[in-house]
Amino acid sequence: GYREKRRKTLIELAKKISKSVLRTGRSTTLEPMNPYERRIIHSAVSEIEGVTSHSTGEEPYRKVIISSTNPRKSGERRGKNDRDRRRRNPEGPRKLDLATSFEKDYKRPKPEDELNAGLYGKIEF
Repeated sequence: GYREKRRKTLIELAKKISKSVLRTGRSTTLEPMNPYERRIIHSAVSEIEGVTSHSTGEEPYRKVIISSTNPRKSGERRGKNDRDRRRRNPEGPRKLDLATSFEKDYKRPKPEDELNAGLYGKIEF
């Protein structure tokens, strides 16, 4: 029953990825598959409106790419939420302080740095 179980899994994968591609408008590349598995993916995607699939690469690393038939434009926004976000913060995106507390502590001068004792410090015998 492995082959039938794998076929059902691949069909579900194709549906899930197709749904994601329709929602985002971005193409998705699947992992390399053998011809039998790629054929299952192609047939499942062909039944879903708004997406298409094709294979690329050389055997045994040939992959299936699922893409939208009407991809989203690069400047296109996703609706009124983006407009609302701009209204709330008219000065633009917030500036983030990317320095972590670790970096602040690491860059702080330490007492040993001021000894001017050379590379290894003072060595007494």
